[in-house]
Amino acid sequence: MCIRDRYNPPTFVYAFEANKIQLSVDFGTLGVGETITVTLTSNASDYLEVFPASLEVSTSTPIFQIYALEPVWANFNLTFTSSARRVVLSSRLISSGLVVYFRPLKKVTMVAPTIQTTTIGIDVSVSITVSEKPSPGSTLLAELQYGGSPSNIVIPPPTQWDSSATVLTRLLTFSGRSPTNLQVITVRLYNDPQYEIPSFSFNFMFEALLQMTVDMPLIVFLNQSSAFTLTLPSTVSLSTTIAVSPLNVLSFTPSSTLNMVLQNSATATMMPSQEREVTVSFALSADDAARVAVPASRKVKVASLNQVIVNAPSADIVVYIKSTIYVRTTVQLAIAPTSGSVVTVTPQLICPSGNIVTFTPSSVVFNGSVSPMVLTKTVDIRGVIASPACSLLYAVSGSGYTSSPQSFTVETRDLHKIQLINAPTRVFLGTANRVILNVSLDSTVRMPLTDSISITFASSSPCLTISPSALFWAAGNQEDLSKIAYVTATCIGTGLKITTSATANSIFTNLLPTTITLSALALQTVTVTESTTGSTDYFMFVGGAALDMDVVIPEALADDESLTVTASY
Repeated sequence: MCIRDRYNPPTFVYAFEANKIQLSVDFGTLGVGETITVTLTSNASDYLEVFPASLEVSTSTPIFQIYALEPVWANFNLTFTSSARRVVLSSRLISSGLVVYFRPLKKVTMVAPTIQTTTIGIDVSVSITVSEKPSPGSTLLAELQYGGSPSNIVIPPPTQWDSSATVLTRLLTFSGRSPTNLQVITVRLYNDPQYEIPSFSFNFMFEALLQMTVDMPLIVFLNQSSAFTLTLPSTVSLSTTIAVSPLNVLSFTPSSTLNMVLQNSATATMMPSQEREVTVSFALSADDAARVAVPASRKVKVASLNQVIVNAPSADIVVYIKSTIYVRTTVQLAIAPTSGSVVTVTPQLICPSGNIVTFTPSSVVFNGSVSPMVLTKTVDIRGVIASPACSLLYAVSGSGYTSSPQSFTVETRDLHKIQLINAPTRVFLGTANRVILNVSLDSTVRMPLTDSISITFASSSPCLTISPSALFWAAGNQEDLSKIAYVTATCIGTGLKITTSATANSIFTNLLPTTITLSALALQTVTVTESTTGSTDYFMFVGGAALDMDVVIPEALADDESLTVTASY
């Protein structure tokens, strides 16, 4: 009877533990009481892990698990002792042994973006190139992992290579959904141990689109020049072209193209030539156009000279209930009343909820006998109680004047809330145990916001890291109401402080705690003991009774937690 290698060994395998191989030995059938001890040796033993080094068996096939610590050629030999003298080594093992080449892992090259900052909505790519395609039956996967709030980024699904791959380079393309500070983006390669997996990450941040403010009246007088202004929060190189539909109703001075080059505002005038409603739209070009949100188109009505016009920030007015918050409307005449004549304009609310707002003043008066005559006056609207939208009219009394063709609605709202959902009180050591700071705007908030919001976290404790350290909701952007930051413990401590600060429009009430206190705790111990003796050291006889183990966790798990304990040999 020959002792021989049961399976032909591969020409080569890959180095390192994830690519370990098994060598099994077939020695036929032994008789009762016969045993055999098999020992596996190699000329490259300093570069190999072999388990076990030898086996004494009587009924089973010896199996050795082997992997190389680095690329190496290895020659394996078997030695044995046996009570069965009829067992000898095969001629192949005697002559040359088993020769296996543990080859280097396949290479992966990754190239990070050439920039570190871009505007939300713009695609950015990471390039990944493999040196050769996977072996048949294997698949290599690559994905992006983001260190900040998941709602801030659009990440593609994993890309993959298999043995049929003809393109060795893949791109993972991502884009920002919301502005951020610098956050770590990591490329994770997995599922195929034949590849060298380099650690690869880079820092990246997304900037908000710049919001162009268009200060343009809702209604203007026929054949009278009206000024409007386009404003940006920072200097850019930008050209803005204004289009009108239908054509030739409005003319612009200096022109319909405003070159906002290296400045943050531009002012022009428009002259209407027909009494009708027109749509004004905008197009952006030049170097910084991708950094600026295109303003929404708007409708402008043209009124006759004997009408009283009323302008507001919007035809749908929203007033928040706070004494310091109001919306200003302007009431304007084109022609002054004659001497002795009086024109009175009174805001009138038609609302089943009653008096949801107050008007200051309750009416405005244009007196033709007063000199000098002021042709523009203001009415401020303040909220009293929250209510859905109601109709608002400006009634005109006075000979020779009619009401504005512009109609309005007024909605009143309570202040919105910024709040922390379930503040953590403890965090265990390590990235896997990080806890969440979940900051949410209440469900009544309507997107997009007119003004940005930022929340900042800070801690003086060396035991805590917070990522991201700031959360942003951008003006003009379709944002999620809720955003999260992660708190990770790097050492143990109690009474650790995280401070919060918020920058938001006055229509928000900040309910965030100014200080969050928590403890950083050591990992807890899961205890495994043999059921009968309570021992953690034990032995078994071949063919003997099975051992029962007691597994004890230190405390009950939360509803959203789970723990799996697996025995392995």
